[in-house]
Amino acid sequence: MENIVLIGFTACGKSTTAALIARNSARKMIDLDSVIAQLDQEAKDLTEPRTCRDIFHIDGVDYFRELENTALKSLENESNVVISTGGGAAIVEENKQLIKKLGRIVCLRANVKILFERMVRGKGLPAYLFDNPTPEGLEEVYAAREPIYESQAEFTFDTDDASPEEIAQKILQSIDK
Repeated sequence: MENIVLIGFTACGKSTTAALIARNSARKMIDLDSVIAQLDQEAKDLTEPRTCRDIFHIDGVDYFRELENTALKSLENESNVVISTGGGAAIVEENKQLIKKLGRIVCLRANVKILFERMVRGKGLPAYLFDNPTPEGLEEVYAAREPIYESQAEFTFDTDDASPEEIAQKILQSIDK
């Protein structure tokens, strides 16, 4: 069974969809953010893992990207998995090559207004938006990232008008043909 790697913008539904794919197939779900948090906890000898947002804010983007790269490398020998990546993982050049080796790449996308609403309702705005925490700021980052995601993906699915369950089923139908 082939690995599936979900890429896409923050709040497009990667983690939720990955969990559903895992539940509906014989794959294990791996959340890259959780792997990053675990690596950080071990590196800093912390009693509790920190969120990716905290790692990014406290230790900076370079440290975070280093952990992210190490996390991706640690998954190279995994099989029968669905991997939910962070929103920035697939925009880093070295990571692109690692992601390509991990499995079949699926991009999830959503309308920018919907993404912004999900972020505000959910975990809050991502660290990279703190300089311009507006829908316009998000639109700017989205416009730069979305073509990068789509250029790497074998399949792209819009999550605006479909439930996570429907998206998971479509992905499995496409991959497991």
